[in-house]
Amino acid sequence: MKRPELGYKRVAEIKAYAAGVLRRHNCPIPVDPLRIIEAEDELELHAVGLPDEFEAVTGYNKGTDKFDILVQLPKVEADPIRARFTLAHELGHYCITKHAVDLSEDRIPRYRFPTPMSSDFEELLAEVEADCFAANLLVPEDALKSFLATELTDDRKIS
Repeated sequence: MKRPELGYKRVAEIKAYAAGVLRRHNCPIPVDPLRIIEAEDELELHAVGLPDEFEAVTGYNKGTDKFDILVQLPKVEADPIRARFTLAHELGHYCITKHAVDLSEDRIPRYRFPTPMSSDFEELLAEVEADCFAANLLVPEDALKSFLATELTDDRKIS
């Protein structure tokens, strides 16, 4: 199965989710997803041991009525840059309404690693959407445009 593509409308919806989170938390650039996670009352972060193919997973805990982000600490500590994206991706599962509802109602299989060969298109689509959220959270379009406007000059090029 090939990686699902998001339509323009869905990308716009996900960008709006990310922009809303940035506004609600008054996030400075660079965005710190850990700061957002810690500020969310219905979200808890736990360092745990996970199977090797996981860096982190998000689930819903009916006992606490909260969402949990479980992070494999050695993997996250090994690459802080990757960790920012991983935490922003998991935050996407919490912030994208459909994902949160599906998780809280057990409609997404928890702790199952979707691979490109996965037969579960919906689960793989959720991963693509969470990646889209993370990208828009960490590199907001307005901040990127502002940066490019001030940094790009005739004598300075960015690749």
